[in-house]
Amino acid sequence: PDSIEAWFARERSSGSCTLAHMLAAGRALGGADVEAVAIRARAHLDAGPIPWTAERIEHRRYVLTDAIDDLLGARDADERDAVAGRLVVLTAELHLALAGRWQGTGKWLVRRLRESDPERTERLMSGHREAIATGDVSQLVAVTDAVLDTCGGRLSDGYRAR
Repeated sequence: PDSIEAWFARERSSGSCTLAHMLAAGRALGGADVEAVAIRARAHLDAGPIPWTAERIEHRRYVLTDAIDDLLGARDADERDAVAGRLVVLTAELHLALAGRWQGTGKWLVRRLRESDPERTERLMSGHREAIATGDVSQLVAVTDAVLDTCGGRLSDGYRAR
């Protein structure tokens, strides 16, 4: 029990819910406490992650603004592709944080984003595919701007990291 609570606290702080999701949704293989652990895991998932602070959101706005500038100014396809991938991750994470949703990595980031907003997920991922395939970054930038607009828009002038 102590170990599980320590892991749940770590997950809540990081915003990711790998263990809790496995315990809540996975198939139990045995053990006397399996159902009790699953109930605790579901309660943990329902509680959600610790909300991002205003300072963290502001910093993410700045980082995303910088990434958009890098993407728009990319003169090399490899650099453009690398920045486009970073933009997808940063944008998805900000959207999830603003929605009070759990984070994820890799395929779980996409799954969490789909659970939160399937339409935005489709626009973000198709914008990424278009940027990689054709070099047209406009849709990817538009989706990122839409997420940024929900928390104050792009941020660069006057921003200072604290």
